[in-house]
Amino acid sequence: MDDTMIDAPAVAEAGSEQGFGNEQSSAAGLMGPPPQPVERLEPGLRGGGKPPRYHTTAEELQRRMGYSSAYSLHGQSGLSRSYGQVSETLITVDDEDSDWSNYGEVPNLLDDWDRAVTLIDGSDQWNSQQKQVHQLIYMRGIHPMIPSTWKMSYKMWGLGQPQLEHVFAPVNSNKRVVISALSPSGEIAAAKALETLFYLSQRIMDYEEQLAFDKMEPIVVKTISAYIKWALKDAGIDTKKFPSMFFVHAFPINSPGFHKEWNEDGNEGSDPMNTDPEKAKPEDGGPGDKEGYNDSDDEGSADDEEETRQFTQWMDRVLHAKMGTLGQRWREFLGPDVQQRLRRKGSRIEPPTLFGFAVVQHAVVIVSHDASNKDNPVVVLDRVTLNDRGLWLWNALSLAIPINVGKRQAAELNAVLRDEPSLSRESSTEDPDI
Repeated sequence: MDDTMIDAPAVAEAGSEQGFGNEQSSAAGLMGPPPQPVERLEPGLRGGGKPPRYHTTAEELQRRMGYSSAYSLHGQSGLSRSYGQVSETLITVDDEDSDWSNYGEVPNLLDDWDRAVTLIDGSDQWNSQQKQVHQLIYMRGIHPMIPSTWKMSYKMWGLGQPQLEHVFAPVNSNKRVVISALSPSGEIAAAKALETLFYLSQRIMDYEEQLAFDKMEPIVVKTISAYIKWALKDAGIDTKKFPSMFFVHAFPINSPGFHKEWNEDGNEGSDPMNTDPEKAKPEDGGPGDKEGYNDSDDEGSADDEEETRQFTQWMDRVLHAKMGTLGQRWREFLGPDVQQRLRRKGSRIEPPTLFGFAVVQHAVVIVSHDASNKDNPVVVLDRVTLNDRGLWLWNALSLAIPINVGKRQAAELNAVLRDEPSLSRESSTEDPDI
């Protein structure tokens, strides 16, 4: 066994390849150090052959949406850990039982996170849930996130290794962790649900080896959607009664929407990217061809950069439109009449923080929007690349964290609004991605 693959989870040094892309690694048992939510998307797929063109659009989207180059501080520019005074900007917790800020090395990393996050453009506008999600992703491997009782369920995955002990809560600890069931009777189902996310990275790598790029987005969307469905069921949410807090949307590289100009109202217009119809045909090596491109028309082409820019703008518009629509549903859902009744009961509730998952081939961009105000920005919290070996656990945690944070919001909303008589919505407003 390659010892570099089972080092204690830690932040990789700048330029380090430790634990990444090792051909001896497999889906189970071998684990590289967790990438921080700052790792750059690799400039290509690892499956052999020339990669489809738009593998960098997730990174471009981050830059466009204010997820600046400062986000590449950790593990890229070599920002070192400095173990000083614990930062005052701590994880927002639901109650004292979930506060791990004094556990193990967590205090040592809080100051680093605080300094790093202040250098991200727009992070001063993040709300408490957005900060919590970003911070927990940053601390994977250091901050306990899974109940210790789940270790036996994951025996085949090799998660009992001493090097991974901080992924789980300590034995006999009563503190709550972010990824868990909301009731003891749901623990088995919760553990199985998380395991489906473990498998996802391996399935993506299998498709990559087969050059079956067109199969990546569907399985990612299906898996994340199924995990969201479990989370809402665990929270006791009637999905016909409440708007959703989540959406999952695929952006296939050969989507018809890819070749359309979308105006700010979401209407389709002209087709500025497809100026050469022959060039876009899959049989001519266009983006729909899973075997790759013709080398002759693609090397360092300015056309490629323009198409990437256009695609990124399209993604940006779609994500803002979907988040805006979902936020508006919540503001209408919790309108003045509801708020007035709640005030009479001594209660008050704000629209929740929403989370979205934008799927581009093997990459998932995690976005968020505070629905309490339509002017709140849509922010990028992480980008998960599912085709790197040895990272299946960290990828699964990155996807599970925002869903579980949203799940607890849903449960709290459900508890407050359970007896409200007028909270119903028309099925015609349903969005297939939400």
